[in-house]
Amino acid sequence: MQQKEFLQLLQKYKQGVCTSDEEAFIEKWYAEISLKNQDTLSPHESEVIKSRAWTNLLKHTAKSKGHRTLMNQPEKSFITVNRTVYAIAASLLIFIGVFAYFSAEQKQEPDKPLVMEKVIFNNTKVVKEINLADGSTVHLTPQSRLTFPTAFDKLQRMVSLDGEAFFEISRDTLRPFIVNTNEVLTKVLGTSFTVSAFKNDKNITVSVRTGKVSVTPKLGAGNTKELPRETILTPNQKFVYDKDIHKVKKELVDQPLPILSTEYVKRIRFQSAPVREIFEELEKIYGVNIELDETKFASCILTTTIGDGSIRNRLDIICEAINAEYRFVNDKIVVSGEGCNKK
Repeated sequence: MQQKEFLQLLQKYKQGVCTSDEEAFIEKWYAEISLKNQDTLSPHESEVIKSRAWTNLLKHTAKSKGHRTLMNQPEKSFITVNRTVYAIAASLLIFIGVFAYFSAEQKQEPDKPLVMEKVIFNNTKVVKEINLADGSTVHLTPQSRLTFPTAFDKLQRMVSLDGEAFFEISRDTLRPFIVNTNEVLTKVLGTSFTVSAFKNDKNITVSVRTGKVSVTPKLGAGNTKELPRETILTPNQKFVYDKDIHKVKKELVDQPLPILSTEYVKRIRFQSAPVREIFEELEKIYGVNIELDETKFASCILTTTIGDGSIRNRLDIICEAINAEYRFVNDKIVVSGEGCNKK
């Protein structure tokens, strides 16, 4: 119910023209706020407000037709006041309850902004950029919906996503940023990542670009006893939740990107270097784990650069030179083959 509609309902109650349902609603509401706020005003404040309200009531009813002598009647004559007077009195009491409620809210959080919920649906064919109140930026994919408050509270920053978006989150160690989807909660302090959670897709995917992300299946999302309570992701890792079978996988993203600067990567040169040293540099550049059989590749020596192309391009070149192959297995890269010791 909007504020204007509620005030109109109070006016109807005051005039005695409410339906029985409307009367029950007003009286129940007033009982609730009275109970909630009975201790929020000091005794002095409460008495002042009630006194002013009752004085206004008496002045108003004294002028009403047939009740001009009300103020001069004995106390027991109030029992005979007609329904209109009772309704006026009740509405003034409701005003006291409203005043108490908002006075309490103002005392508790005087600087709290008016918070509203905003919903943006990207019905275009291009990514839509959304700037949030905390300085974070959301790049909303077409046919996706983001729901967020106009101001975040003091404990956390939460938004809801239906679809896909890339998030660039302003760091705030005191207020984690949470992306809420139907089955998964993604929690960060300050990082960049992508969440893909279209309603009709089989999987929900969270992919990390920078920083660290915590992903947790929500209660009720399948058999949560068999699901990990929390999955921690680092750059170039992704969380995949299969909604049909309620299973979680932690994998590398399809195309890992460097986490170090382009200038640093371009400067790297290897001159007759052990292949293990080259793989260790790739691990550092991309933040990934590369696993290989040290005994098979111990004698492999290469002269190369790794500044051009993707990690897959570099792995293709290196593995061809040392008679090996590679696979992305869960959250690591596994290198296998005969190696340089082949006779």
